[in-house]
Amino acid sequence: MHPQRTAGQDYRSPYLPDHYTVETAAAMLGIGKLELFRELRRLGLIEKRGTKPKKPYIEQGLMSVRNSSFNHPGTGKRGYYQRPMITPAGVVWLHDQGVGNAS
Repeated sequence: MHPQRTAGQDYRSPYLPDHYTVETAAAMLGIGKLELFRELRRLGLIEKRGTKPKKPYIEQGLMSVRNSSFNHPGTGKRGYYQRPMITPAGVVWLHDQGVGNAS
């Protein structure tokens, strides 16, 4: 399976050029974001609670983590968070596992 693009769509993350957000990967697989998170948990790619990818799947090149920060609007303090990202190989692997409706 090769990710398909149509005019005007850019599925690449500006932070990790060859990695997709969970929302984008879900759209590529033809399912919703919450359903993809359920499948990622069922397959053991992310922790049971939260959305952090497990280390073996990061090392295999199926997932990665994007570290980001923000300034809290009320306190002005800097906050940090991690966002799971899915690689193109991860999208193909998920498709091969039967995740999604896309052909």
